[in-house]
Amino acid sequence: MIRFTSINRLIMTPVLAIIAILVLLNAGSLTIAFSLMSDIEQVEQTNVVHERLVSDALTEFKTQVQEWKNVLLRGASDKDREKYWSRFQAREADVQEILRKLMAGEELNTDSASLIDRFLTAHKTMGVKYREGYEAFVSAGYSPYTGDTFVRGIDREPADLLQQATDQIAQATRQAKEQVTAQTSQRLWLIMGLSIVLSGLCIVYLITNLRRNIVKPTREIATCLQKMEQKDYDYRLEYRSEHELGLVASATRHLQNKLQDTVTILSDAQDQIRQSHDILEDVSSAIAKGASDQHTSSDSLAQANDKLDEIVKGLVTITSQVSVASSHSQQQVQECYTTFDSANKGFAELARTVASASQIVNELQARSASILTVVNVINEIADQTNLLALNAAIEAARAGEHGRGFAVVADEVRALAAKTQQSTQEINAILSAFEADASKAVSAMASGQQHADVNAQSAQQALALLNELVRYIDETQSVVGALEEAANDQSSIQRQLDGVIARVMSSAEDYKSLSQSNNISEAINMMSKNVMSVVSALSR
Repeated sequence: MIRFTSINRLIMTPVLAIIAILVLLNAGSLTIAFSLMSDIEQVEQTNVVHERLVSDALTEFKTQVQEWKNVLLRGASDKDREKYWSRFQAREADVQEILRKLMAGEELNTDSASLIDRFLTAHKTMGVKYREGYEAFVSAGYSPYTGDTFVRGIDREPADLLQQATDQIAQATRQAKEQVTAQTSQRLWLIMGLSIVLSGLCIVYLITNLRRNIVKPTREIATCLQKMEQKDYDYRLEYRSEHELGLVASATRHLQNKLQDTVTILSDAQDQIRQSHDILEDVSSAIAKGASDQHTSSDSLAQANDKLDEIVKGLVTITSQVSVASSHSQQQVQECYTTFDSANKGFAELARTVASASQIVNELQARSASILTVVNVINEIADQTNLLALNAAIEAARAGEHGRGFAVVADEVRALAAKTQQSTQEINAILSAFEADASKAVSAMASGQQHADVNAQSAQQALALLNELVRYIDETQSVVGALEEAANDQSSIQRQLDGVIARVMSSAEDYKSLSQSNNISEAINMMSKNVMSVVSALSR
């Protein structure tokens, strides 16, 4: 099968072939027509010559007969007799010459030749009879009756034969014309029939070719486009060719594959957006819960800090009192006997106070550990929030233009998580330092309590150990100095802890406001609806 690379060639090539065939058939018709005219002209020329010669022979024969009659009528005169008899003989010779010339031609038909041959035989016999009649006419003294009686009726048979030959030649001419005309008509009708048949076959081929290569492919492409319009992407367009319709079919298949891939991608994106929406709701719930817990922990930390402030103030007061008492003790050593009971009670009270302070500091240290636990929880929440924000940014990037607003929010959430993580690290560092200082304070309290116990025991032996009292008082002053320094450090730690608590509470408020904000969820929900509408428009 011939392959065409363009619709123009596909249509024009059969049309030009049909036109060429019709032109060839018309050229054949014209050739046959011209051949007919040539044959008719040749037949006419040949038969007309034959008719003319036979007619001339018949005319000469009749003139010969007439000359004979002139011989009989005017034979009494020698001059006239010789003249007309010479003419008779000349006409006789002319007839013989004309007919011999006619017989020499090849185109004369058999019947006509037979008649002319018979005429020549009869004409020769008639010439002999005329000569005998002429001698009898002369012998009878130029009697017309005698000469006419001798040759009467002898010219009828030759005249009839020559007339028959003329009629036969005329009939042959008519038959030849009719035969040539019939043959030509038959050929023309044959060419006309072939023209009609070939034209019909060419038209059928042209229609079949157009239906196979134009109409059918166009319907297949239109069916494929209608299927795509009806959201049916499973219809397979199998038509392929190298001309323009093949390119259209290829482009249609490419468009079908693109739309099918787009529907698949949008469906997957819809599922991912739905999953992201659910994850974000869970994240929001977790952030809200974490913010609430952080806020609660911050309140507890603030209350513990207030208590720590009171303890520090009490510790400062106690250390001041211990310092004043030590000074007075050193000055009133001489009065120790009288004030020993009072001093003994004071040491006992001091031991109880130091024990209480040690217990408070232990509780503070335990609560500092609780605060560290809360801070670690907040730090884990911040890490999880940062990871979820990063996942949300990735999903927003996959969503393309529709996820740009969500990406901005995800960046803000990630920044806030980073800020929270940094704050929790600062809190963790401060609380670690506080825990270390609290451990030192506990050690100092334990040491003070021990010294107070020792002093209480020593008070009982004060009378025997008065000489050692000064040294113990000095040691007590050293301890009081350490307690004052620890109290100052505790005040500094408390101020730092106040700042940390304030930042934690601010972060908790930010988390709370963020968890109460549904802009991201609404944006993702709107994106999911938009993607769903697009998928519905392309696949349902």
